[in-house]
Amino acid sequence: MLVCGAAPVRAEKLIVAVAANFTAPMKLIAPLFTAKSGIEVLPSYGGTGMLYALIHNGAPFDLFLAADQRRPELLYKGGLAEKPRVYARGQAVLWTGKKDIGSASRWQDVLNLPGMNRIAIATPELAPYGAAVMGILRPSLKTRLLPRLIYAQNVAQAFQYAQKAADCGFTALSFALSRPGLKGRFWPITEAPLVKQSACIIKSSRHRQAAGRFFAFLFSKESRAVLKKFGYQ
Repeated sequence: MLVCGAAPVRAEKLIVAVAANFTAPMKLIAPLFTAKSGIEVLPSYGGTGMLYALIHNGAPFDLFLAADQRRPELLYKGGLAEKPRVYARGQAVLWTGKKDIGSASRWQDVLNLPGMNRIAIATPELAPYGAAVMGILRPSLKTRLLPRLIYAQNVAQAFQYAQKAADCGFTALSFALSRPGLKGRFWPITEAPLVKQSACIIKSSRHRQAAGRFFAFLFSKESRAVLKKFGYQ
């Protein structure tokens, strides 16, 4: 008599390209989704420009959570992705780990304080949050800042620089509200427009149904509660 054992069912896994600013929320959203669906999520974090280039060159991602609208739209128009949708709106801030810097009420005042010699920023050509800040700097302020800027590959690295290698840094509100961020101080850059972030499903995904479930979960009450916690609208 032959005994035939059933082969174990392998749980589906989604590989998701995630913009660096969305690191902290994603670390909470991914396990929430897995607990609900049984589908494992493997995030790959990086700058939006870098992730876009990888997808454009055939990297095997199932979804793309960008930090802008432009690149998902380019993938959609190029036939590489399904129609994008804005999943978050983020705020740029100036953050410093120096709590004893007085009572500066505006981010511009912080930049004029003694000791603020090195200022981190995500490279504007690659990172939407860096571009949002650069886009609102007045020429006179930009001229004074340029020699003091330390450029990072993405907004997460800009936050890391502000923690260790710089005196302050332009970053995303999500980092300022994270556990390490709350150890310092931050000032919202209200002049900068909110950074609209779009997500899309990659058409080459071999797990389109599972990708669709995660895409829908991004807009669920559970996910929206996480986004609110980190300052997204």
